[in-house]
Amino acid sequence: MPNFHTEEAGENLTITLLKDRADAAYAQKAKPELRRILQNTQCEQVEIQMEKVGFIDSSGIGLLLNILRRFPDKVTLKETTPQVQAVLTLLRLDKLFQTARN
Repeated sequence: MPNFHTEEAGENLTITLLKDRADAAYAQKAKPELRRILQNTQCEQVEIQMEKVGFIDSSGIGLLLNILRRFPDKVTLKETTPQVQAVLTLLRLDKLFQTARN
């Protein structure tokens, strides 16, 4: 099973995370392909659909921060679970990422 699905529509790139854990193993598998996609896209906005992610660790956070570095102030996290939102709030990353509940 793939780690994520991407879809481009106009200026928007949607990345849907397909696993329930955004941990070190996930980040290691997803990072090379995600890097390639981000380098080749012409999109200017990124939405990361996170409704399936129930756990995130520092490696998962690093993956999100890498996307944010490529698209400063243009990344929206959508449908974050309460567990993931709690981690983002604890680390004060809710100030860096826009969030939306669809």
